[in-house]
Amino acid sequence: MNPELINYFTENTEYEFKLTVNNKTKTSVEELSDLESRTFPVKDCWEFIGFADGAYLAASQKNHIPELDEMGSEYNYLVNEMLDDQVLRRMNILLGENNTKVHYIYSELRKISRQINNLENDFKILIKPGSEDIEQYRTESGDLVFTQKAAEWTLIGVDNSDVDLMTSEDFSTSALFVRKYKDGFSLGANVDIPFDSQDLDQFYHNNSFDLPISVEYVILASEENH
Repeated sequence: MNPELINYFTENTEYEFKLTVNNKTKTSVEELSDLESRTFPVKDCWEFIGFADGAYLAASQKNHIPELDEMGSEYNYLVNEMLDDQVLRRMNILLGENNTKVHYIYSELRKISRQINNLENDFKILIKPGSEDIEQYRTESGDLVFTQKAAEWTLIGVDNSDVDLMTSEDFSTSALFVRKYKDGFSLGANVDIPFDSQDLDQFYHNNSFDLPISVEYVILASEENH
């Protein structure tokens, strides 16, 4: 792995880099360890994968400064839009397709919850699913007292479900993946160090990762929008 990227990553995060040798095969294994002394291969470090993807984007910017200046705020908008899709693609490889589907479902339900909360706030009402006995909220004085809280959703699998809810990770696990990946991506997207992008390409190839978004993709999306 590229030493400049590894050094920059470990200098700006909680991770330490370790190079261990497999005594049987006599091959070296590049690993990262966190503050809790958990050690794992570089390819399994969610934050580093995000960092590598962000650095890939940053490296591709240098040849397109005039176009980026012309795009203005549209550039960041398109990057953020593409990033959401890229997070799911990386999650699909690192957490599995089933967990990716469950995460997507809960993410969409959270959007619905926010829409419901916005309606409640806009019209100063509470919205409850199905029929509701209003009298249970009435106090002795006759007033109605409600407490607003986020909607709760329960996923129930049936025989022909497209997801296996019994074996999927808790939503908090995939949410942690998203946070760590995006933290790493933000760090990498703002990196300005010399490195060989071909080495990064090889890292993706060796670990069966598809190439991440680059400025070329963003510019192409902008042209398609117009």
